[in-house]
Amino acid sequence: NRNQIAGGGRDSIGLNPLHPEIRAAFDAWLEDLLKRYGNLPAFRGIDIQLSEMSNLFCFPSEYSGYDDYTIVLFEKETGIKTPGEAPDPERFKKRYEWIRNNCWIKWLEWRSDRITQILYDIEQKVHAYRKDLNVDFELYNFWLQLLDEANRGNFTLCLLTVISYC
Repeated sequence: NRNQIAGGGRDSIGLNPLHPEIRAAFDAWLEDLLKRYGNLPAFRGIDIQLSEMSNLFCFPSEYSGYDDYTIVLFEKETGIKTPGEAPDPERFKKRYEWIRNNCWIKWLEWRSDRITQILYDIEQKVHAYRKDLNVDFELYNFWLQLLDEANRGNFTLCLLTVISYC
């Protein structure tokens, strides 16, 4: 279901980085890459670009991630119950507004932890194949601008936001 895989809600065009189908597709690609090139001396590793345009590892915006799959996972792992049940077409908006007003920091921390775990798992898979391979994660302009803005405001919240999007 496209709505399940996409982030759900406003500004959520793209892939949900937490969805198991998306993770499985990336894992299959990574395994294929390592099998094809991993034993070549010239192959030195992988570089993953973390940007708002590449959401295999990021939510496209703060308005994404309120789909049924992600919310069930959040509720299960945190014990926090959110409003908005399927098939209510307004559920994404209801979830966003409730989370924004009731547990925003917890939501950002949870998203950050989930994305961090995905990136850690990628690094472990690559190093399990060949220990000397590099795994680089690069932040691009949008995220660097957020960090720059953090110097003028709440650094912790801004950093959590950056990590949760990436």
